[in-house]
Amino acid sequence: MLEYGYTPNTYTLNIVMDVLFKIGRVGISLRVLKEIQTRWLRLGYSPNVVTCTSLIKGFLESQMPGSAFRILNNLESKGYSPDLVLCNVLIDGLSKIGRYDDALGVFFSLPKRKLVPDSYIFCSIISAVCLSRQFALLPLLVSRYIIQADLIICNSILNYFCKAGYPSATVEFYNDMID
Repeated sequence: MLEYGYTPNTYTLNIVMDVLFKIGRVGISLRVLKEIQTRWLRLGYSPNVVTCTSLIKGFLESQMPGSAFRILNNLESKGYSPDLVLCNVLIDGLSKIGRYDDALGVFFSLPKRKLVPDSYIFCSIISAVCLSRQFALLPLLVSRYIIQADLIICNSILNYFCKAGYPSATVEFYNDMID
């Protein structure tokens, strides 16, 4: 980009990185990342939480959790704090690649980060519990939170009850939903 006289803003860079990961061009993504760390920093550009979220998502989708954690550690070492979107990307991405304990660790770190889980975080943690088949964990994970049950959470809870083998609870919960 710089060779053609174009200096992208944060928004453009995030789109470029996201597309490169989606089309499987991880190598090019890594070269762009290296260029960010050298040339772009001299131009005053500094990757922010949104940029790092795109990178972490791409690395997790590419089965590269070590690189994702390096980006996260680098972000935190510079004084940035992950937001709910980044934490959700971590929980969702880690659970999809079978790193359930790491996903749970991110969930447990939310209070330390002064973050309160939203419906998307709850859906991601419900999904992680279902994928890990550790169904007994869910009540322990969410019992300390007051949850505003919206349609997204209700659908995730229905999914949980089905996968956990509680058909009567599924029907009862569904009936409560439609009342």
